[in-house]
Amino acid sequence: MLDISARRMCSTAVLLCILLAAQQCSAKLFRPFQSVQAGRGLSSSSSSRREQVLHSMWAAPLGLHSADADHILRSGFKYELQGRNWRLLTKKLATPGSKITVVAFGGSVTVGHYATSENSSWPEEAVAWMQAAFPEVEFTLMNLGHGATTAAIASLCYYQDMPPNPDLVMVEYSINGCGALQCMRPSQPEVAGYENLLRNIMLRAPEAALISLGVFNWRTDVYKGVEIPNAYFSTGEDQHAIIAKRYGVPYVSVRDALFDVLYNDTLAKQKLGFTREEMLKGDPIHPKLIGAQMYGGGFVAWGVRHMVTLSLLHNQHHYSHPLLQHSRVVRRRQLLSRSPPSFAGSEVSEDLTPPPLPSFVSPIAAKQLDRDNICYAGMALKHRPVSSNGWEWVDEGRSDCRVPGCHKYGWTTKTVGASLDFELDTSQVLSQEDRQAGYKVALVIVFLRSHMNNPEREQGPQRGMGVALVSCISGCKCEPLKIDAVNTDRSSELDSLRTQVSSHAKCMIRIKILDESSSFGGHKFRLNGIALSAYTDDVPSGLPARLLFNHLLAVEKFVEDVPEPED
Repeated sequence: MLDISARRMCSTAVLLCILLAAQQCSAKLFRPFQSVQAGRGLSSSSSSRREQVLHSMWAAPLGLHSADADHILRSGFKYELQGRNWRLLTKKLATPGSKITVVAFGGSVTVGHYATSENSSWPEEAVAWMQAAFPEVEFTLMNLGHGATTAAIASLCYYQDMPPNPDLVMVEYSINGCGALQCMRPSQPEVAGYENLLRNIMLRAPEAALISLGVFNWRTDVYKGVEIPNAYFSTGEDQHAIIAKRYGVPYVSVRDALFDVLYNDTLAKQKLGFTREEMLKGDPIHPKLIGAQMYGGGFVAWGVRHMVTLSLLHNQHHYSHPLLQHSRVVRRRQLLSRSPPSFAGSEVSEDLTPPPLPSFVSPIAAKQLDRDNICYAGMALKHRPVSSNGWEWVDEGRSDCRVPGCHKYGWTTKTVGASLDFELDTSQVLSQEDRQAGYKVALVIVFLRSHMNNPEREQGPQRGMGVALVSCISGCKCEPLKIDAVNTDRSSELDSLRTQVSSHAKCMIRIKILDESSSFGGHKFRLNGIALSAYTDDVPSGLPARLLFNHLLAVEKFVEDVPEPED
C-alpha cells in the first residue's frame, strides 16, 4: 500500500509540473497584441491601446445599415493580401494626435457634389467614417477626382497634384475610359494607364497605403421588349484588380457585391433598404447621398477596417479574437501565412520599410519609364501659348460645385484654320544616361473626345467635334499627329494621343484646326493639356505578351477589312 501511495504521489507531482509548464507556455503563446520592433513597428501600441483602437473602429457605424450589410460589404472585398504600407498606416491610426492625409483619384463619381448628393462624395463619406472610427486622429482629404477623365490622364498629370507624403490614397477609375470594352486586355492603353497611375503614386508617395474602389455603370438596355442589365464585364475593374493585387492594393467592388441585388428592386429594398433608382441621381452612374455613403462609408470603410484589423492582429494566434470571429475573416488565415509568427519573447520583428515596385503587368505600361512627366494642364495651361489665333480660354465644367475637379479648363475653338502655338523645353525630360540608353520623349496631347450618336442635337456645325493637326514648326522634330475629336462611343471624356519628339530647349509646336469633319460639319476642339514623358520601345516580352500583341493586330486588321454596310 505504501508503495502504491508513493507512486500516486509521484505521478501527481509530475502532472503538476506538466500543468505548470503548460501554463507558462500558454501565457507566452496566446498573449494578445504582442508589440513589434521599436521605431517603425507597432511597439508603441500596448495591448490595451490596441483593444481601444479596435473597439473604437468597430463601433463606428458603416454607411449601410441593413441587416445584411456585413455580408454585402464583405462580398465586395476581392482578395486577401498583406497590403502595401498598411501596417505603417495602422501604426499612425493607432497613435493619438496623428495627422492623416487622404488623397482620392477618380472621375465624376469621385468628384461628387451634385445637389442630390447634398454636396458630398464617396471620398468624403469614407473620411467621415475614418474620423468616427479614429476620433483621436486628425484627417485631411484632398479630392483629386476630375470629371470626364481617365486613369491614363491622371497618370500623366494629376498625380503631380498630390500633397507631400500622403498617408492613404484611394483610387477609382473603373468606369471612365472603360465603357466601350477598352479595358478587357492588359495591352489596352486604359489598362496600362491604371498601372502607370499606381506606379506614379507609389514613386511620389512611397510610404502611402492605397485602396481601390470599383464602381459600376448600372445602365440597362432593352432587347425585344426585355430590359437587360449592363454586361457584368462592362467595366475596367477585372483588369484593374489584377494590377492592384500585383501592387499590394486591396480592392473593393460594388459590382461584385450588388450586381444581383440592384437589378432586382424587391431584393434591393430587402437587403439595402433602397432601390437602384432611389440610389442614383437620375443617370446610371452617379449616386445620390445614400449611394455615396454606401460606396465610401460602406465598401471603402469596410476595406479599411478589415486591413487595419489584420494589421493590429497580425499573428495567427490572434485569429481567435472576437472581432475577427465577428467579421468571419477566420476563414482567410492564408493571408498571414507568408510571415510565420514568432512566439519567443514579447516582440515580433516586423520591417515596415516600403517594398520595391514589382515588375510590370501591362506590356504597354512597361514602355512608360518610371520618371516624372512634365505636364501643363488646368490653370497651368492658360499662360503657356506663345501665340493664339482664333482660340479662347474656357471653363466648361460645373458651376454648382466647389471641388477643383468640377472645373474643365482648356483652350477651345470652332474655327477652321485656328492655330495655337506652344514653346516647350523637351530637353529636360531625359538625362544623359537615358539618351545613351536609347530612351525617347513623347509629346502627349490631352483633349476632349466627344460623342456623335445624336446628330440632330449634339453634332453639326455648332456642337460637332473637329479635327486638329499637331506639328513641330521650329527647334524640334516630330511626326505630325492628326486628331479626330469625335468619340464613336456615346460619352464625352478626356483622351490623349502622342507622337515622338526630339530634344530641344525651344521646341515650338502648333495645333491647327483642319477643314475636315466626321461630325456633320462640326469643328469644335478643346485642348486640356500638354505633357512630355519618357518612354522606350525596347520592352522584353515573353511568349504570352507576343501572342497578345499578335491577337490584337489580327483583330485590328479584321475590323479594318470589314466592308461598310450598303445603304
